Amino acid sequence: MNRSATRRRAAAAITLAALTSGGLLAGPAAASTPGTATLTVRIFEDRYPDGTFDDTSLDGWGETDRLRATGYVYLQDSAGAWYATGPEDSGEYVFDGIALGEAKVHVGDPNVSESVAFFVSDDDGATLMPHAEVGFTGGTFLFPGSDERIPWSGPTALGGLGTVTVDGAQSEALLGMTAVGASVQVLSATDGTPVADQATVTFLANGERIASTLVADGVTSYPGTRRLVPVSLGIEVTPVRGLAVAEVTARSSISGQPLAVSYENGAYLADATGLATYFDRAEFSVRLIDAATGAEQCKKGGWAAHTQPAFRNQGQCVSFFATARGGRG
Repeated sequence: MNRSATRRRAAAAITLAALTSGGLLAGPAAASTPGTATLTVRIFEDRYPDGTFDDTSLDGWGETDRLRATGYVYLQDSAGAWYATGPEDSGEYVFDGIALGEAKVHVGDPNVSESVAFFVSDDDGATLMPHAEVGFTGGTFLFPGSDERIPWSGPTALGGLGTVTVDGAQSEALLGMTAVGASVQVLSATDGTPVADQATVTFLANGERIASTLVADGVTSYPGTRRLVPVSLGIEVTPVRGLAVAEVTARSSISGQPLAVSYENGAYLADATGLATYFDRAEFSVRLIDAATGAEQCKKGGWAAHTQPAFRNQGQCVSFFATARGGRG
């Protein structure tokens, strides 16, 4: 089958010549053989930040998720063979004649450093594609929109590396890209000013726990240089002995709009869909309280006002703050 063989052949050939040295001869299209398949890869920008492809929900800027059709995608099939291709006019990346089984897919970061997070999006949810530098020799370049292929060696590139399953003659894989970030400030129980030594914070994203790193101002923490898959996005907070968490709030760093924060099993989770777009940052603020004061506030119906966590009665509230008095030490 010929998919408009001349559609982008000239442009692709010029690009390949710039990336490789020496002349490369075009080879015949690979014949279809038992045990091989076609994998169609789509990559989307998770503009409505929820870890799924949704072309109906609008982000804070009124935009929906959209397909991303920029750059090359590398693939190593289950037989160990390397391939590369660019986007077709549809925005899809099509790999013909690859072996059935698990394949490694590499998508280049749009910048020279780790500036985004890629993930596989399927029935199991979102699976992070950790960043890695990938290159190969002795591979094959598949011309987009054509049956033509040539021998090719892929230049080393930084990007997300994930696993997809090629389990049928016509298989598909959906990959997402996000640049969502997070930061946190812990506020003193005494005067409400930002402090760095009264609690330990761990960032949470898509089931992953990420250590926090203080930046130059000495009171704001980030998850290193990581960008985060916006699923179960939140923080865990462990105050020092004698202190407890009174409240955790979050907001969009772009719009300043508050994000809903829920408390689940010791974690404070923000609703990432309230972010302005897929490169926004969730700014968390942790307000501390003296544990003894918190226990006192449980009395006279005060326990009913707590939502992080919610309590069934006064005794449960008092017990929570009594436990908090142990703290981190």
